[in-house]
Amino acid sequence: MRDRIIIFAMFACASLVGIHGAYNAMTSGDRLDKDVCTPMHALDAYSEAGIVRAGERFAREGFAVTCALPDTGYGNRYPGIGLTGPSGPQAGDRVYHGDPPGAYWVVGLLMRWAGEVPLSLLRLVPTLVAFVSTAAFAWALAKTLGEKQALLVLVLCLATPMFSNMADSLYYHGYSMGLLLVQIAILVPWFGTSDPRGSVMRWGALVLIGLAQGLLSYTYCGVQTFAAVPIALVMTPEDRAIDWKQVWGVVLASGSAFVLAHLIHLGQSWLYFGDVRMVIDEYMHRANKSYWLDEAGLAKRTSWELRLFGFIETLRTFGAWTHLGGPAAVAVAAMTLIAVTFRRCVATLTTGWQFTFRSAAGPRVVLGLVAAVLVGSSWVLMKPHHAIAHMNMTARTMVLPYVLASIVLVRHVRIGVSRGEATVTPGS
Repeated sequence: MRDRIIIFAMFACASLVGIHGAYNAMTSGDRLDKDVCTPMHALDAYSEAGIVRAGERFAREGFAVTCALPDTGYGNRYPGIGLTGPSGPQAGDRVYHGDPPGAYWVVGLLMRWAGEVPLSLLRLVPTLVAFVSTAAFAWALAKTLGEKQALLVLVLCLATPMFSNMADSLYYHGYSMGLLLVQIAILVPWFGTSDPRGSVMRWGALVLIGLAQGLLSYTYCGVQTFAAVPIALVMTPEDRAIDWKQVWGVVLASGSAFVLAHLIHLGQSWLYFGDVRMVIDEYMHRANKSYWLDEAGLAKRTSWELRLFGFIETLRTFGAWTHLGGPAAVAVAAMTLIAVTFRRCVATLTTGWQFTFRSAAGPRVVLGLVAAVLVGSSWVLMKPHHAIAHMNMTARTMVLPYVLASIVLVRHVRIGVSRGEATVTPGS
């Protein structure tokens, strides 16, 4: 009976993501008047306006007219919001090459199939993806950790706003978080159970996820490609050697699929321009994100100084901004750091309450957490100009180290709380 209650609670938690996304979708309507960044709802109006306009052209004129590349300035919806004119080096050309077109395709297909329906209905599609991915994530945790610990991890994850406040986004944020959770759901039991062999379905799913992530954005490149490394370090039982051949096989499969998606995008630009030199000019123009450095006071920083600044800013942003990790991320990070650093630590408050942290995490688990932070912040290390300029979005890839820190906290750390004669130890 107790196990059934826990399973029901886990399903209820996953359902909250879907309910939250559906509520945001139905209450936001067709409004795209400004970007929104609150704990309950984060809305990227700048990008979504362009997606809607591009989707309308795909729906009305087909995908072939622009080689399936988005025309973000098409029509007259949402004037003055987002890219409404040329943004590349070619004067008079509104077709956008700056992002992979996956999210634009989804909206175009939905509009082509259902007509130009209200945005609130379109938002239900990424919301469904968020619900299904959260349910798959919860199932994988239960399979690996057991129902009780899985529920605790799921609660910690849902305590961070980022797990649900962009579930209804029409831009890539509405899909990439869900795909990353599904990838984690595949890899956690893969390396965390007694049978580490990967089935054909697992390998195929990872390739499809890599392809989909690559068609959606550049931002998830590092976290999607190298997620297997920290997950293997944290989840592989201490009495078993890590199968590095499988780990690097997963990295190669995921990364290759991601690269294939970008080769497809590059091929689209080549077909559109019909000239390799114009393609090179376009992508070199897109690669230059340094135009804002003067305003930010970063113009004199070297590339490595920018990477260091971006890395620190990613950690700060993830915890400090309430629409990302927020207080839950700070609390989980602090407790995990204290426990794995000191192994046993006693903190006594002036009120008389005493907290005792005991950690059973071995060196390999600690190394896995460090690797997770580096992988989660890998985009800022690869492309600091772009990442720093879009920190409110790119810091979301820190979900990987947050999930693993939550697993370590629940699985390896015991927190005793006492005052006088009474003592309670959560998670024991």
